Amino acid sequence: FEENLSVEEYNELIFAYCCSGNTEGAERVLTRLCDAGHLPNLRTWKNLANAHVSCGSTEVGESLLALLESEQTHGNGVSAVVLTLRQQLIRAYCIMGQTDKAMAVARKLASLGQHPSPLQAAILVNAFLSAADIRGSLMALREALSAGCRPRDDIYMLILKEWRARRLGWR
Repeated sequence: FEENLSVEEYNELIFAYCCSGNTEGAERVLTRLCDAGHLPNLRTWKNLANAHVSCGSTEVGESLLALLESEQTHGNGVSAVVLTLRQQLIRAYCIMGQTDKAMAVARKLASLGQHPSPLQAAILVNAFLSAADIRGSLMALREALSAGCRPRDDIYMLILKEWRARRLGWR
């Protein structure tokens, strides 16, 4: 490493490590960035959040979320990263079948006035449907609607198809 790198140059290195799935390398570059006297910016945090959650590392994502929430008072665009990370955790939990954790994060978003996107609502409803949990999918849909989110129209059809399959004994 050159010692006179700018924050953007460090971000490029972090991004490269993240793209290759090497989160440990990205964290080492983050340490070097801080040791060089720079403050991580929005892009730095987004790269790290994306890398950890994409690799299925929800524990690291949760730790990073806790760290970022404690840093929110310091600015640097951290609140935007906290929102992004929460949204990514919802997706990661759904993919891993941990719908209870996904709902907890979605409720936290709603309590802060941050509404899930229609795509996130669809992902959460689909996760419940994948777990054959019609009640959970309806609960997720209700919470999305009460938060002001208008889910995609196909969500209603997915729930109806699952309900019909159950009623006819196909599942």
